[in-house]
Amino acid sequence: MGKRCTQARFLGGKPAKLRSTSKGELCERCVQEGCHPEDEPKSPNAGLESPELEMCSACRRLATDLASEARDRLCGRCRAVFWAARVLFKECVTDEREIVPTLAFAARAGAPWTLANEKLPEYFTEVFAQTYKSFKVVRVVEGVPVLRQEPAVVEVERNAGTELPKRIWIRAFSRSAKAEYVATLYEQTLLEECISYDRCKRICFPNTEVVDAHLIMVVSPDRELKPDKASVLSENPWRRRPSFPPPNLVRDYYKLIRGSVYKEQFKGYAYALPGRQSGPDKRGKKLLKACLAAHVNDHKNLKDSPELRPRVVRLINRHVLEPCSEPGLPEHSGHVRDYIFATAPDASHHLLQAKYLLQKNTQRDTPPSVFLRECFQNTL
Repeated sequence: MGKRCTQARFLGGKPAKLRSTSKGELCERCVQEGCHPEDEPKSPNAGLESPELEMCSACRRLATDLASEARDRLCGRCRAVFWAARVLFKECVTDEREIVPTLAFAARAGAPWTLANEKLPEYFTEVFAQTYKSFKVVRVVEGVPVLRQEPAVVEVERNAGTELPKRIWIRAFSRSAKAEYVATLYEQTLLEECISYDRCKRICFPNTEVVDAHLIMVVSPDRELKPDKASVLSENPWRRRPSFPPPNLVRDYYKLIRGSVYKEQFKGYAYALPGRQSGPDKRGKKLLKACLAAHVNDHKNLKDSPELRPRVVRLINRHVLEPCSEPGLPEHSGHVRDYIFATAPDASHHLLQAKYLLQKNTQRDTPPSVFLRECFQNTL
């Protein structure tokens, strides 16, 4: 076990010597503590990395911020994911739309955080909504933000130097974003911005494409304005402004271009969007365990490496299930264990998509670590 030997702290940081008759790689005390040879991370490029870097016992990535936790050396990213998972278990959160974004944000933040300050959760929610437009903070539980991914959002692009709307951007992040839901968001935006749509003389959708794993549909008014004209209309609100297409036309056009993944129907852009088009979302603690299995194995396919499954199970049991008083997973067999590893690739796909959207939604030069640090500085 090297430096992670249970007797190292009594021997000046050196592992206990093995007996000449020992057939294993662990000392007797480590065996009694329940340690296993595969628990010791082995670097694929031993001798090449900096001596300041260590390999995380969970994700097996090199890092400098490792901390000891339950006989393992964990990086900040894994500690944050395990912490968020324990909160989700204790709060009995079983909704897929909350489990996946919460764990993805924890992994992307890269370090455990706490929103214990009375003012911090409110400020965090406000800043988060401005930074990550496709996600929403549902609540803050024990200092951990529980997120939910929105199926679609509507944004208003304004003419330069004015508050006058220039275009409306509709972004769909999942196949589950129904045409009626998108039309409702669009209509709410028109009402909030006091935009008329009953006198629209020209229908124009100048841009429709899939970018960064989501569908973009741009809606333009019936007439384009030059900068000087836009400035005049902005200063004189009683003058007639451009009108946008009505919600029912936007609904029908979105339904057409989105298409369907079902046979004998127009495909459209549905195949390029994540999520499922219909049916109930995956729910339950099994999904949470599958997400943890995907994270611990660094999103690699466990079907190709079945020998790693016992190590993944021990880490999940040790850092999440046991602290939450949940039944542990069997290391070598069991229906629940096999189901979790069978669904781990799908869970990994959803986690990676959520992290990608978080990355794309982040403002330039504002990674999650800086974003969280700014939240703390502005509320202390």
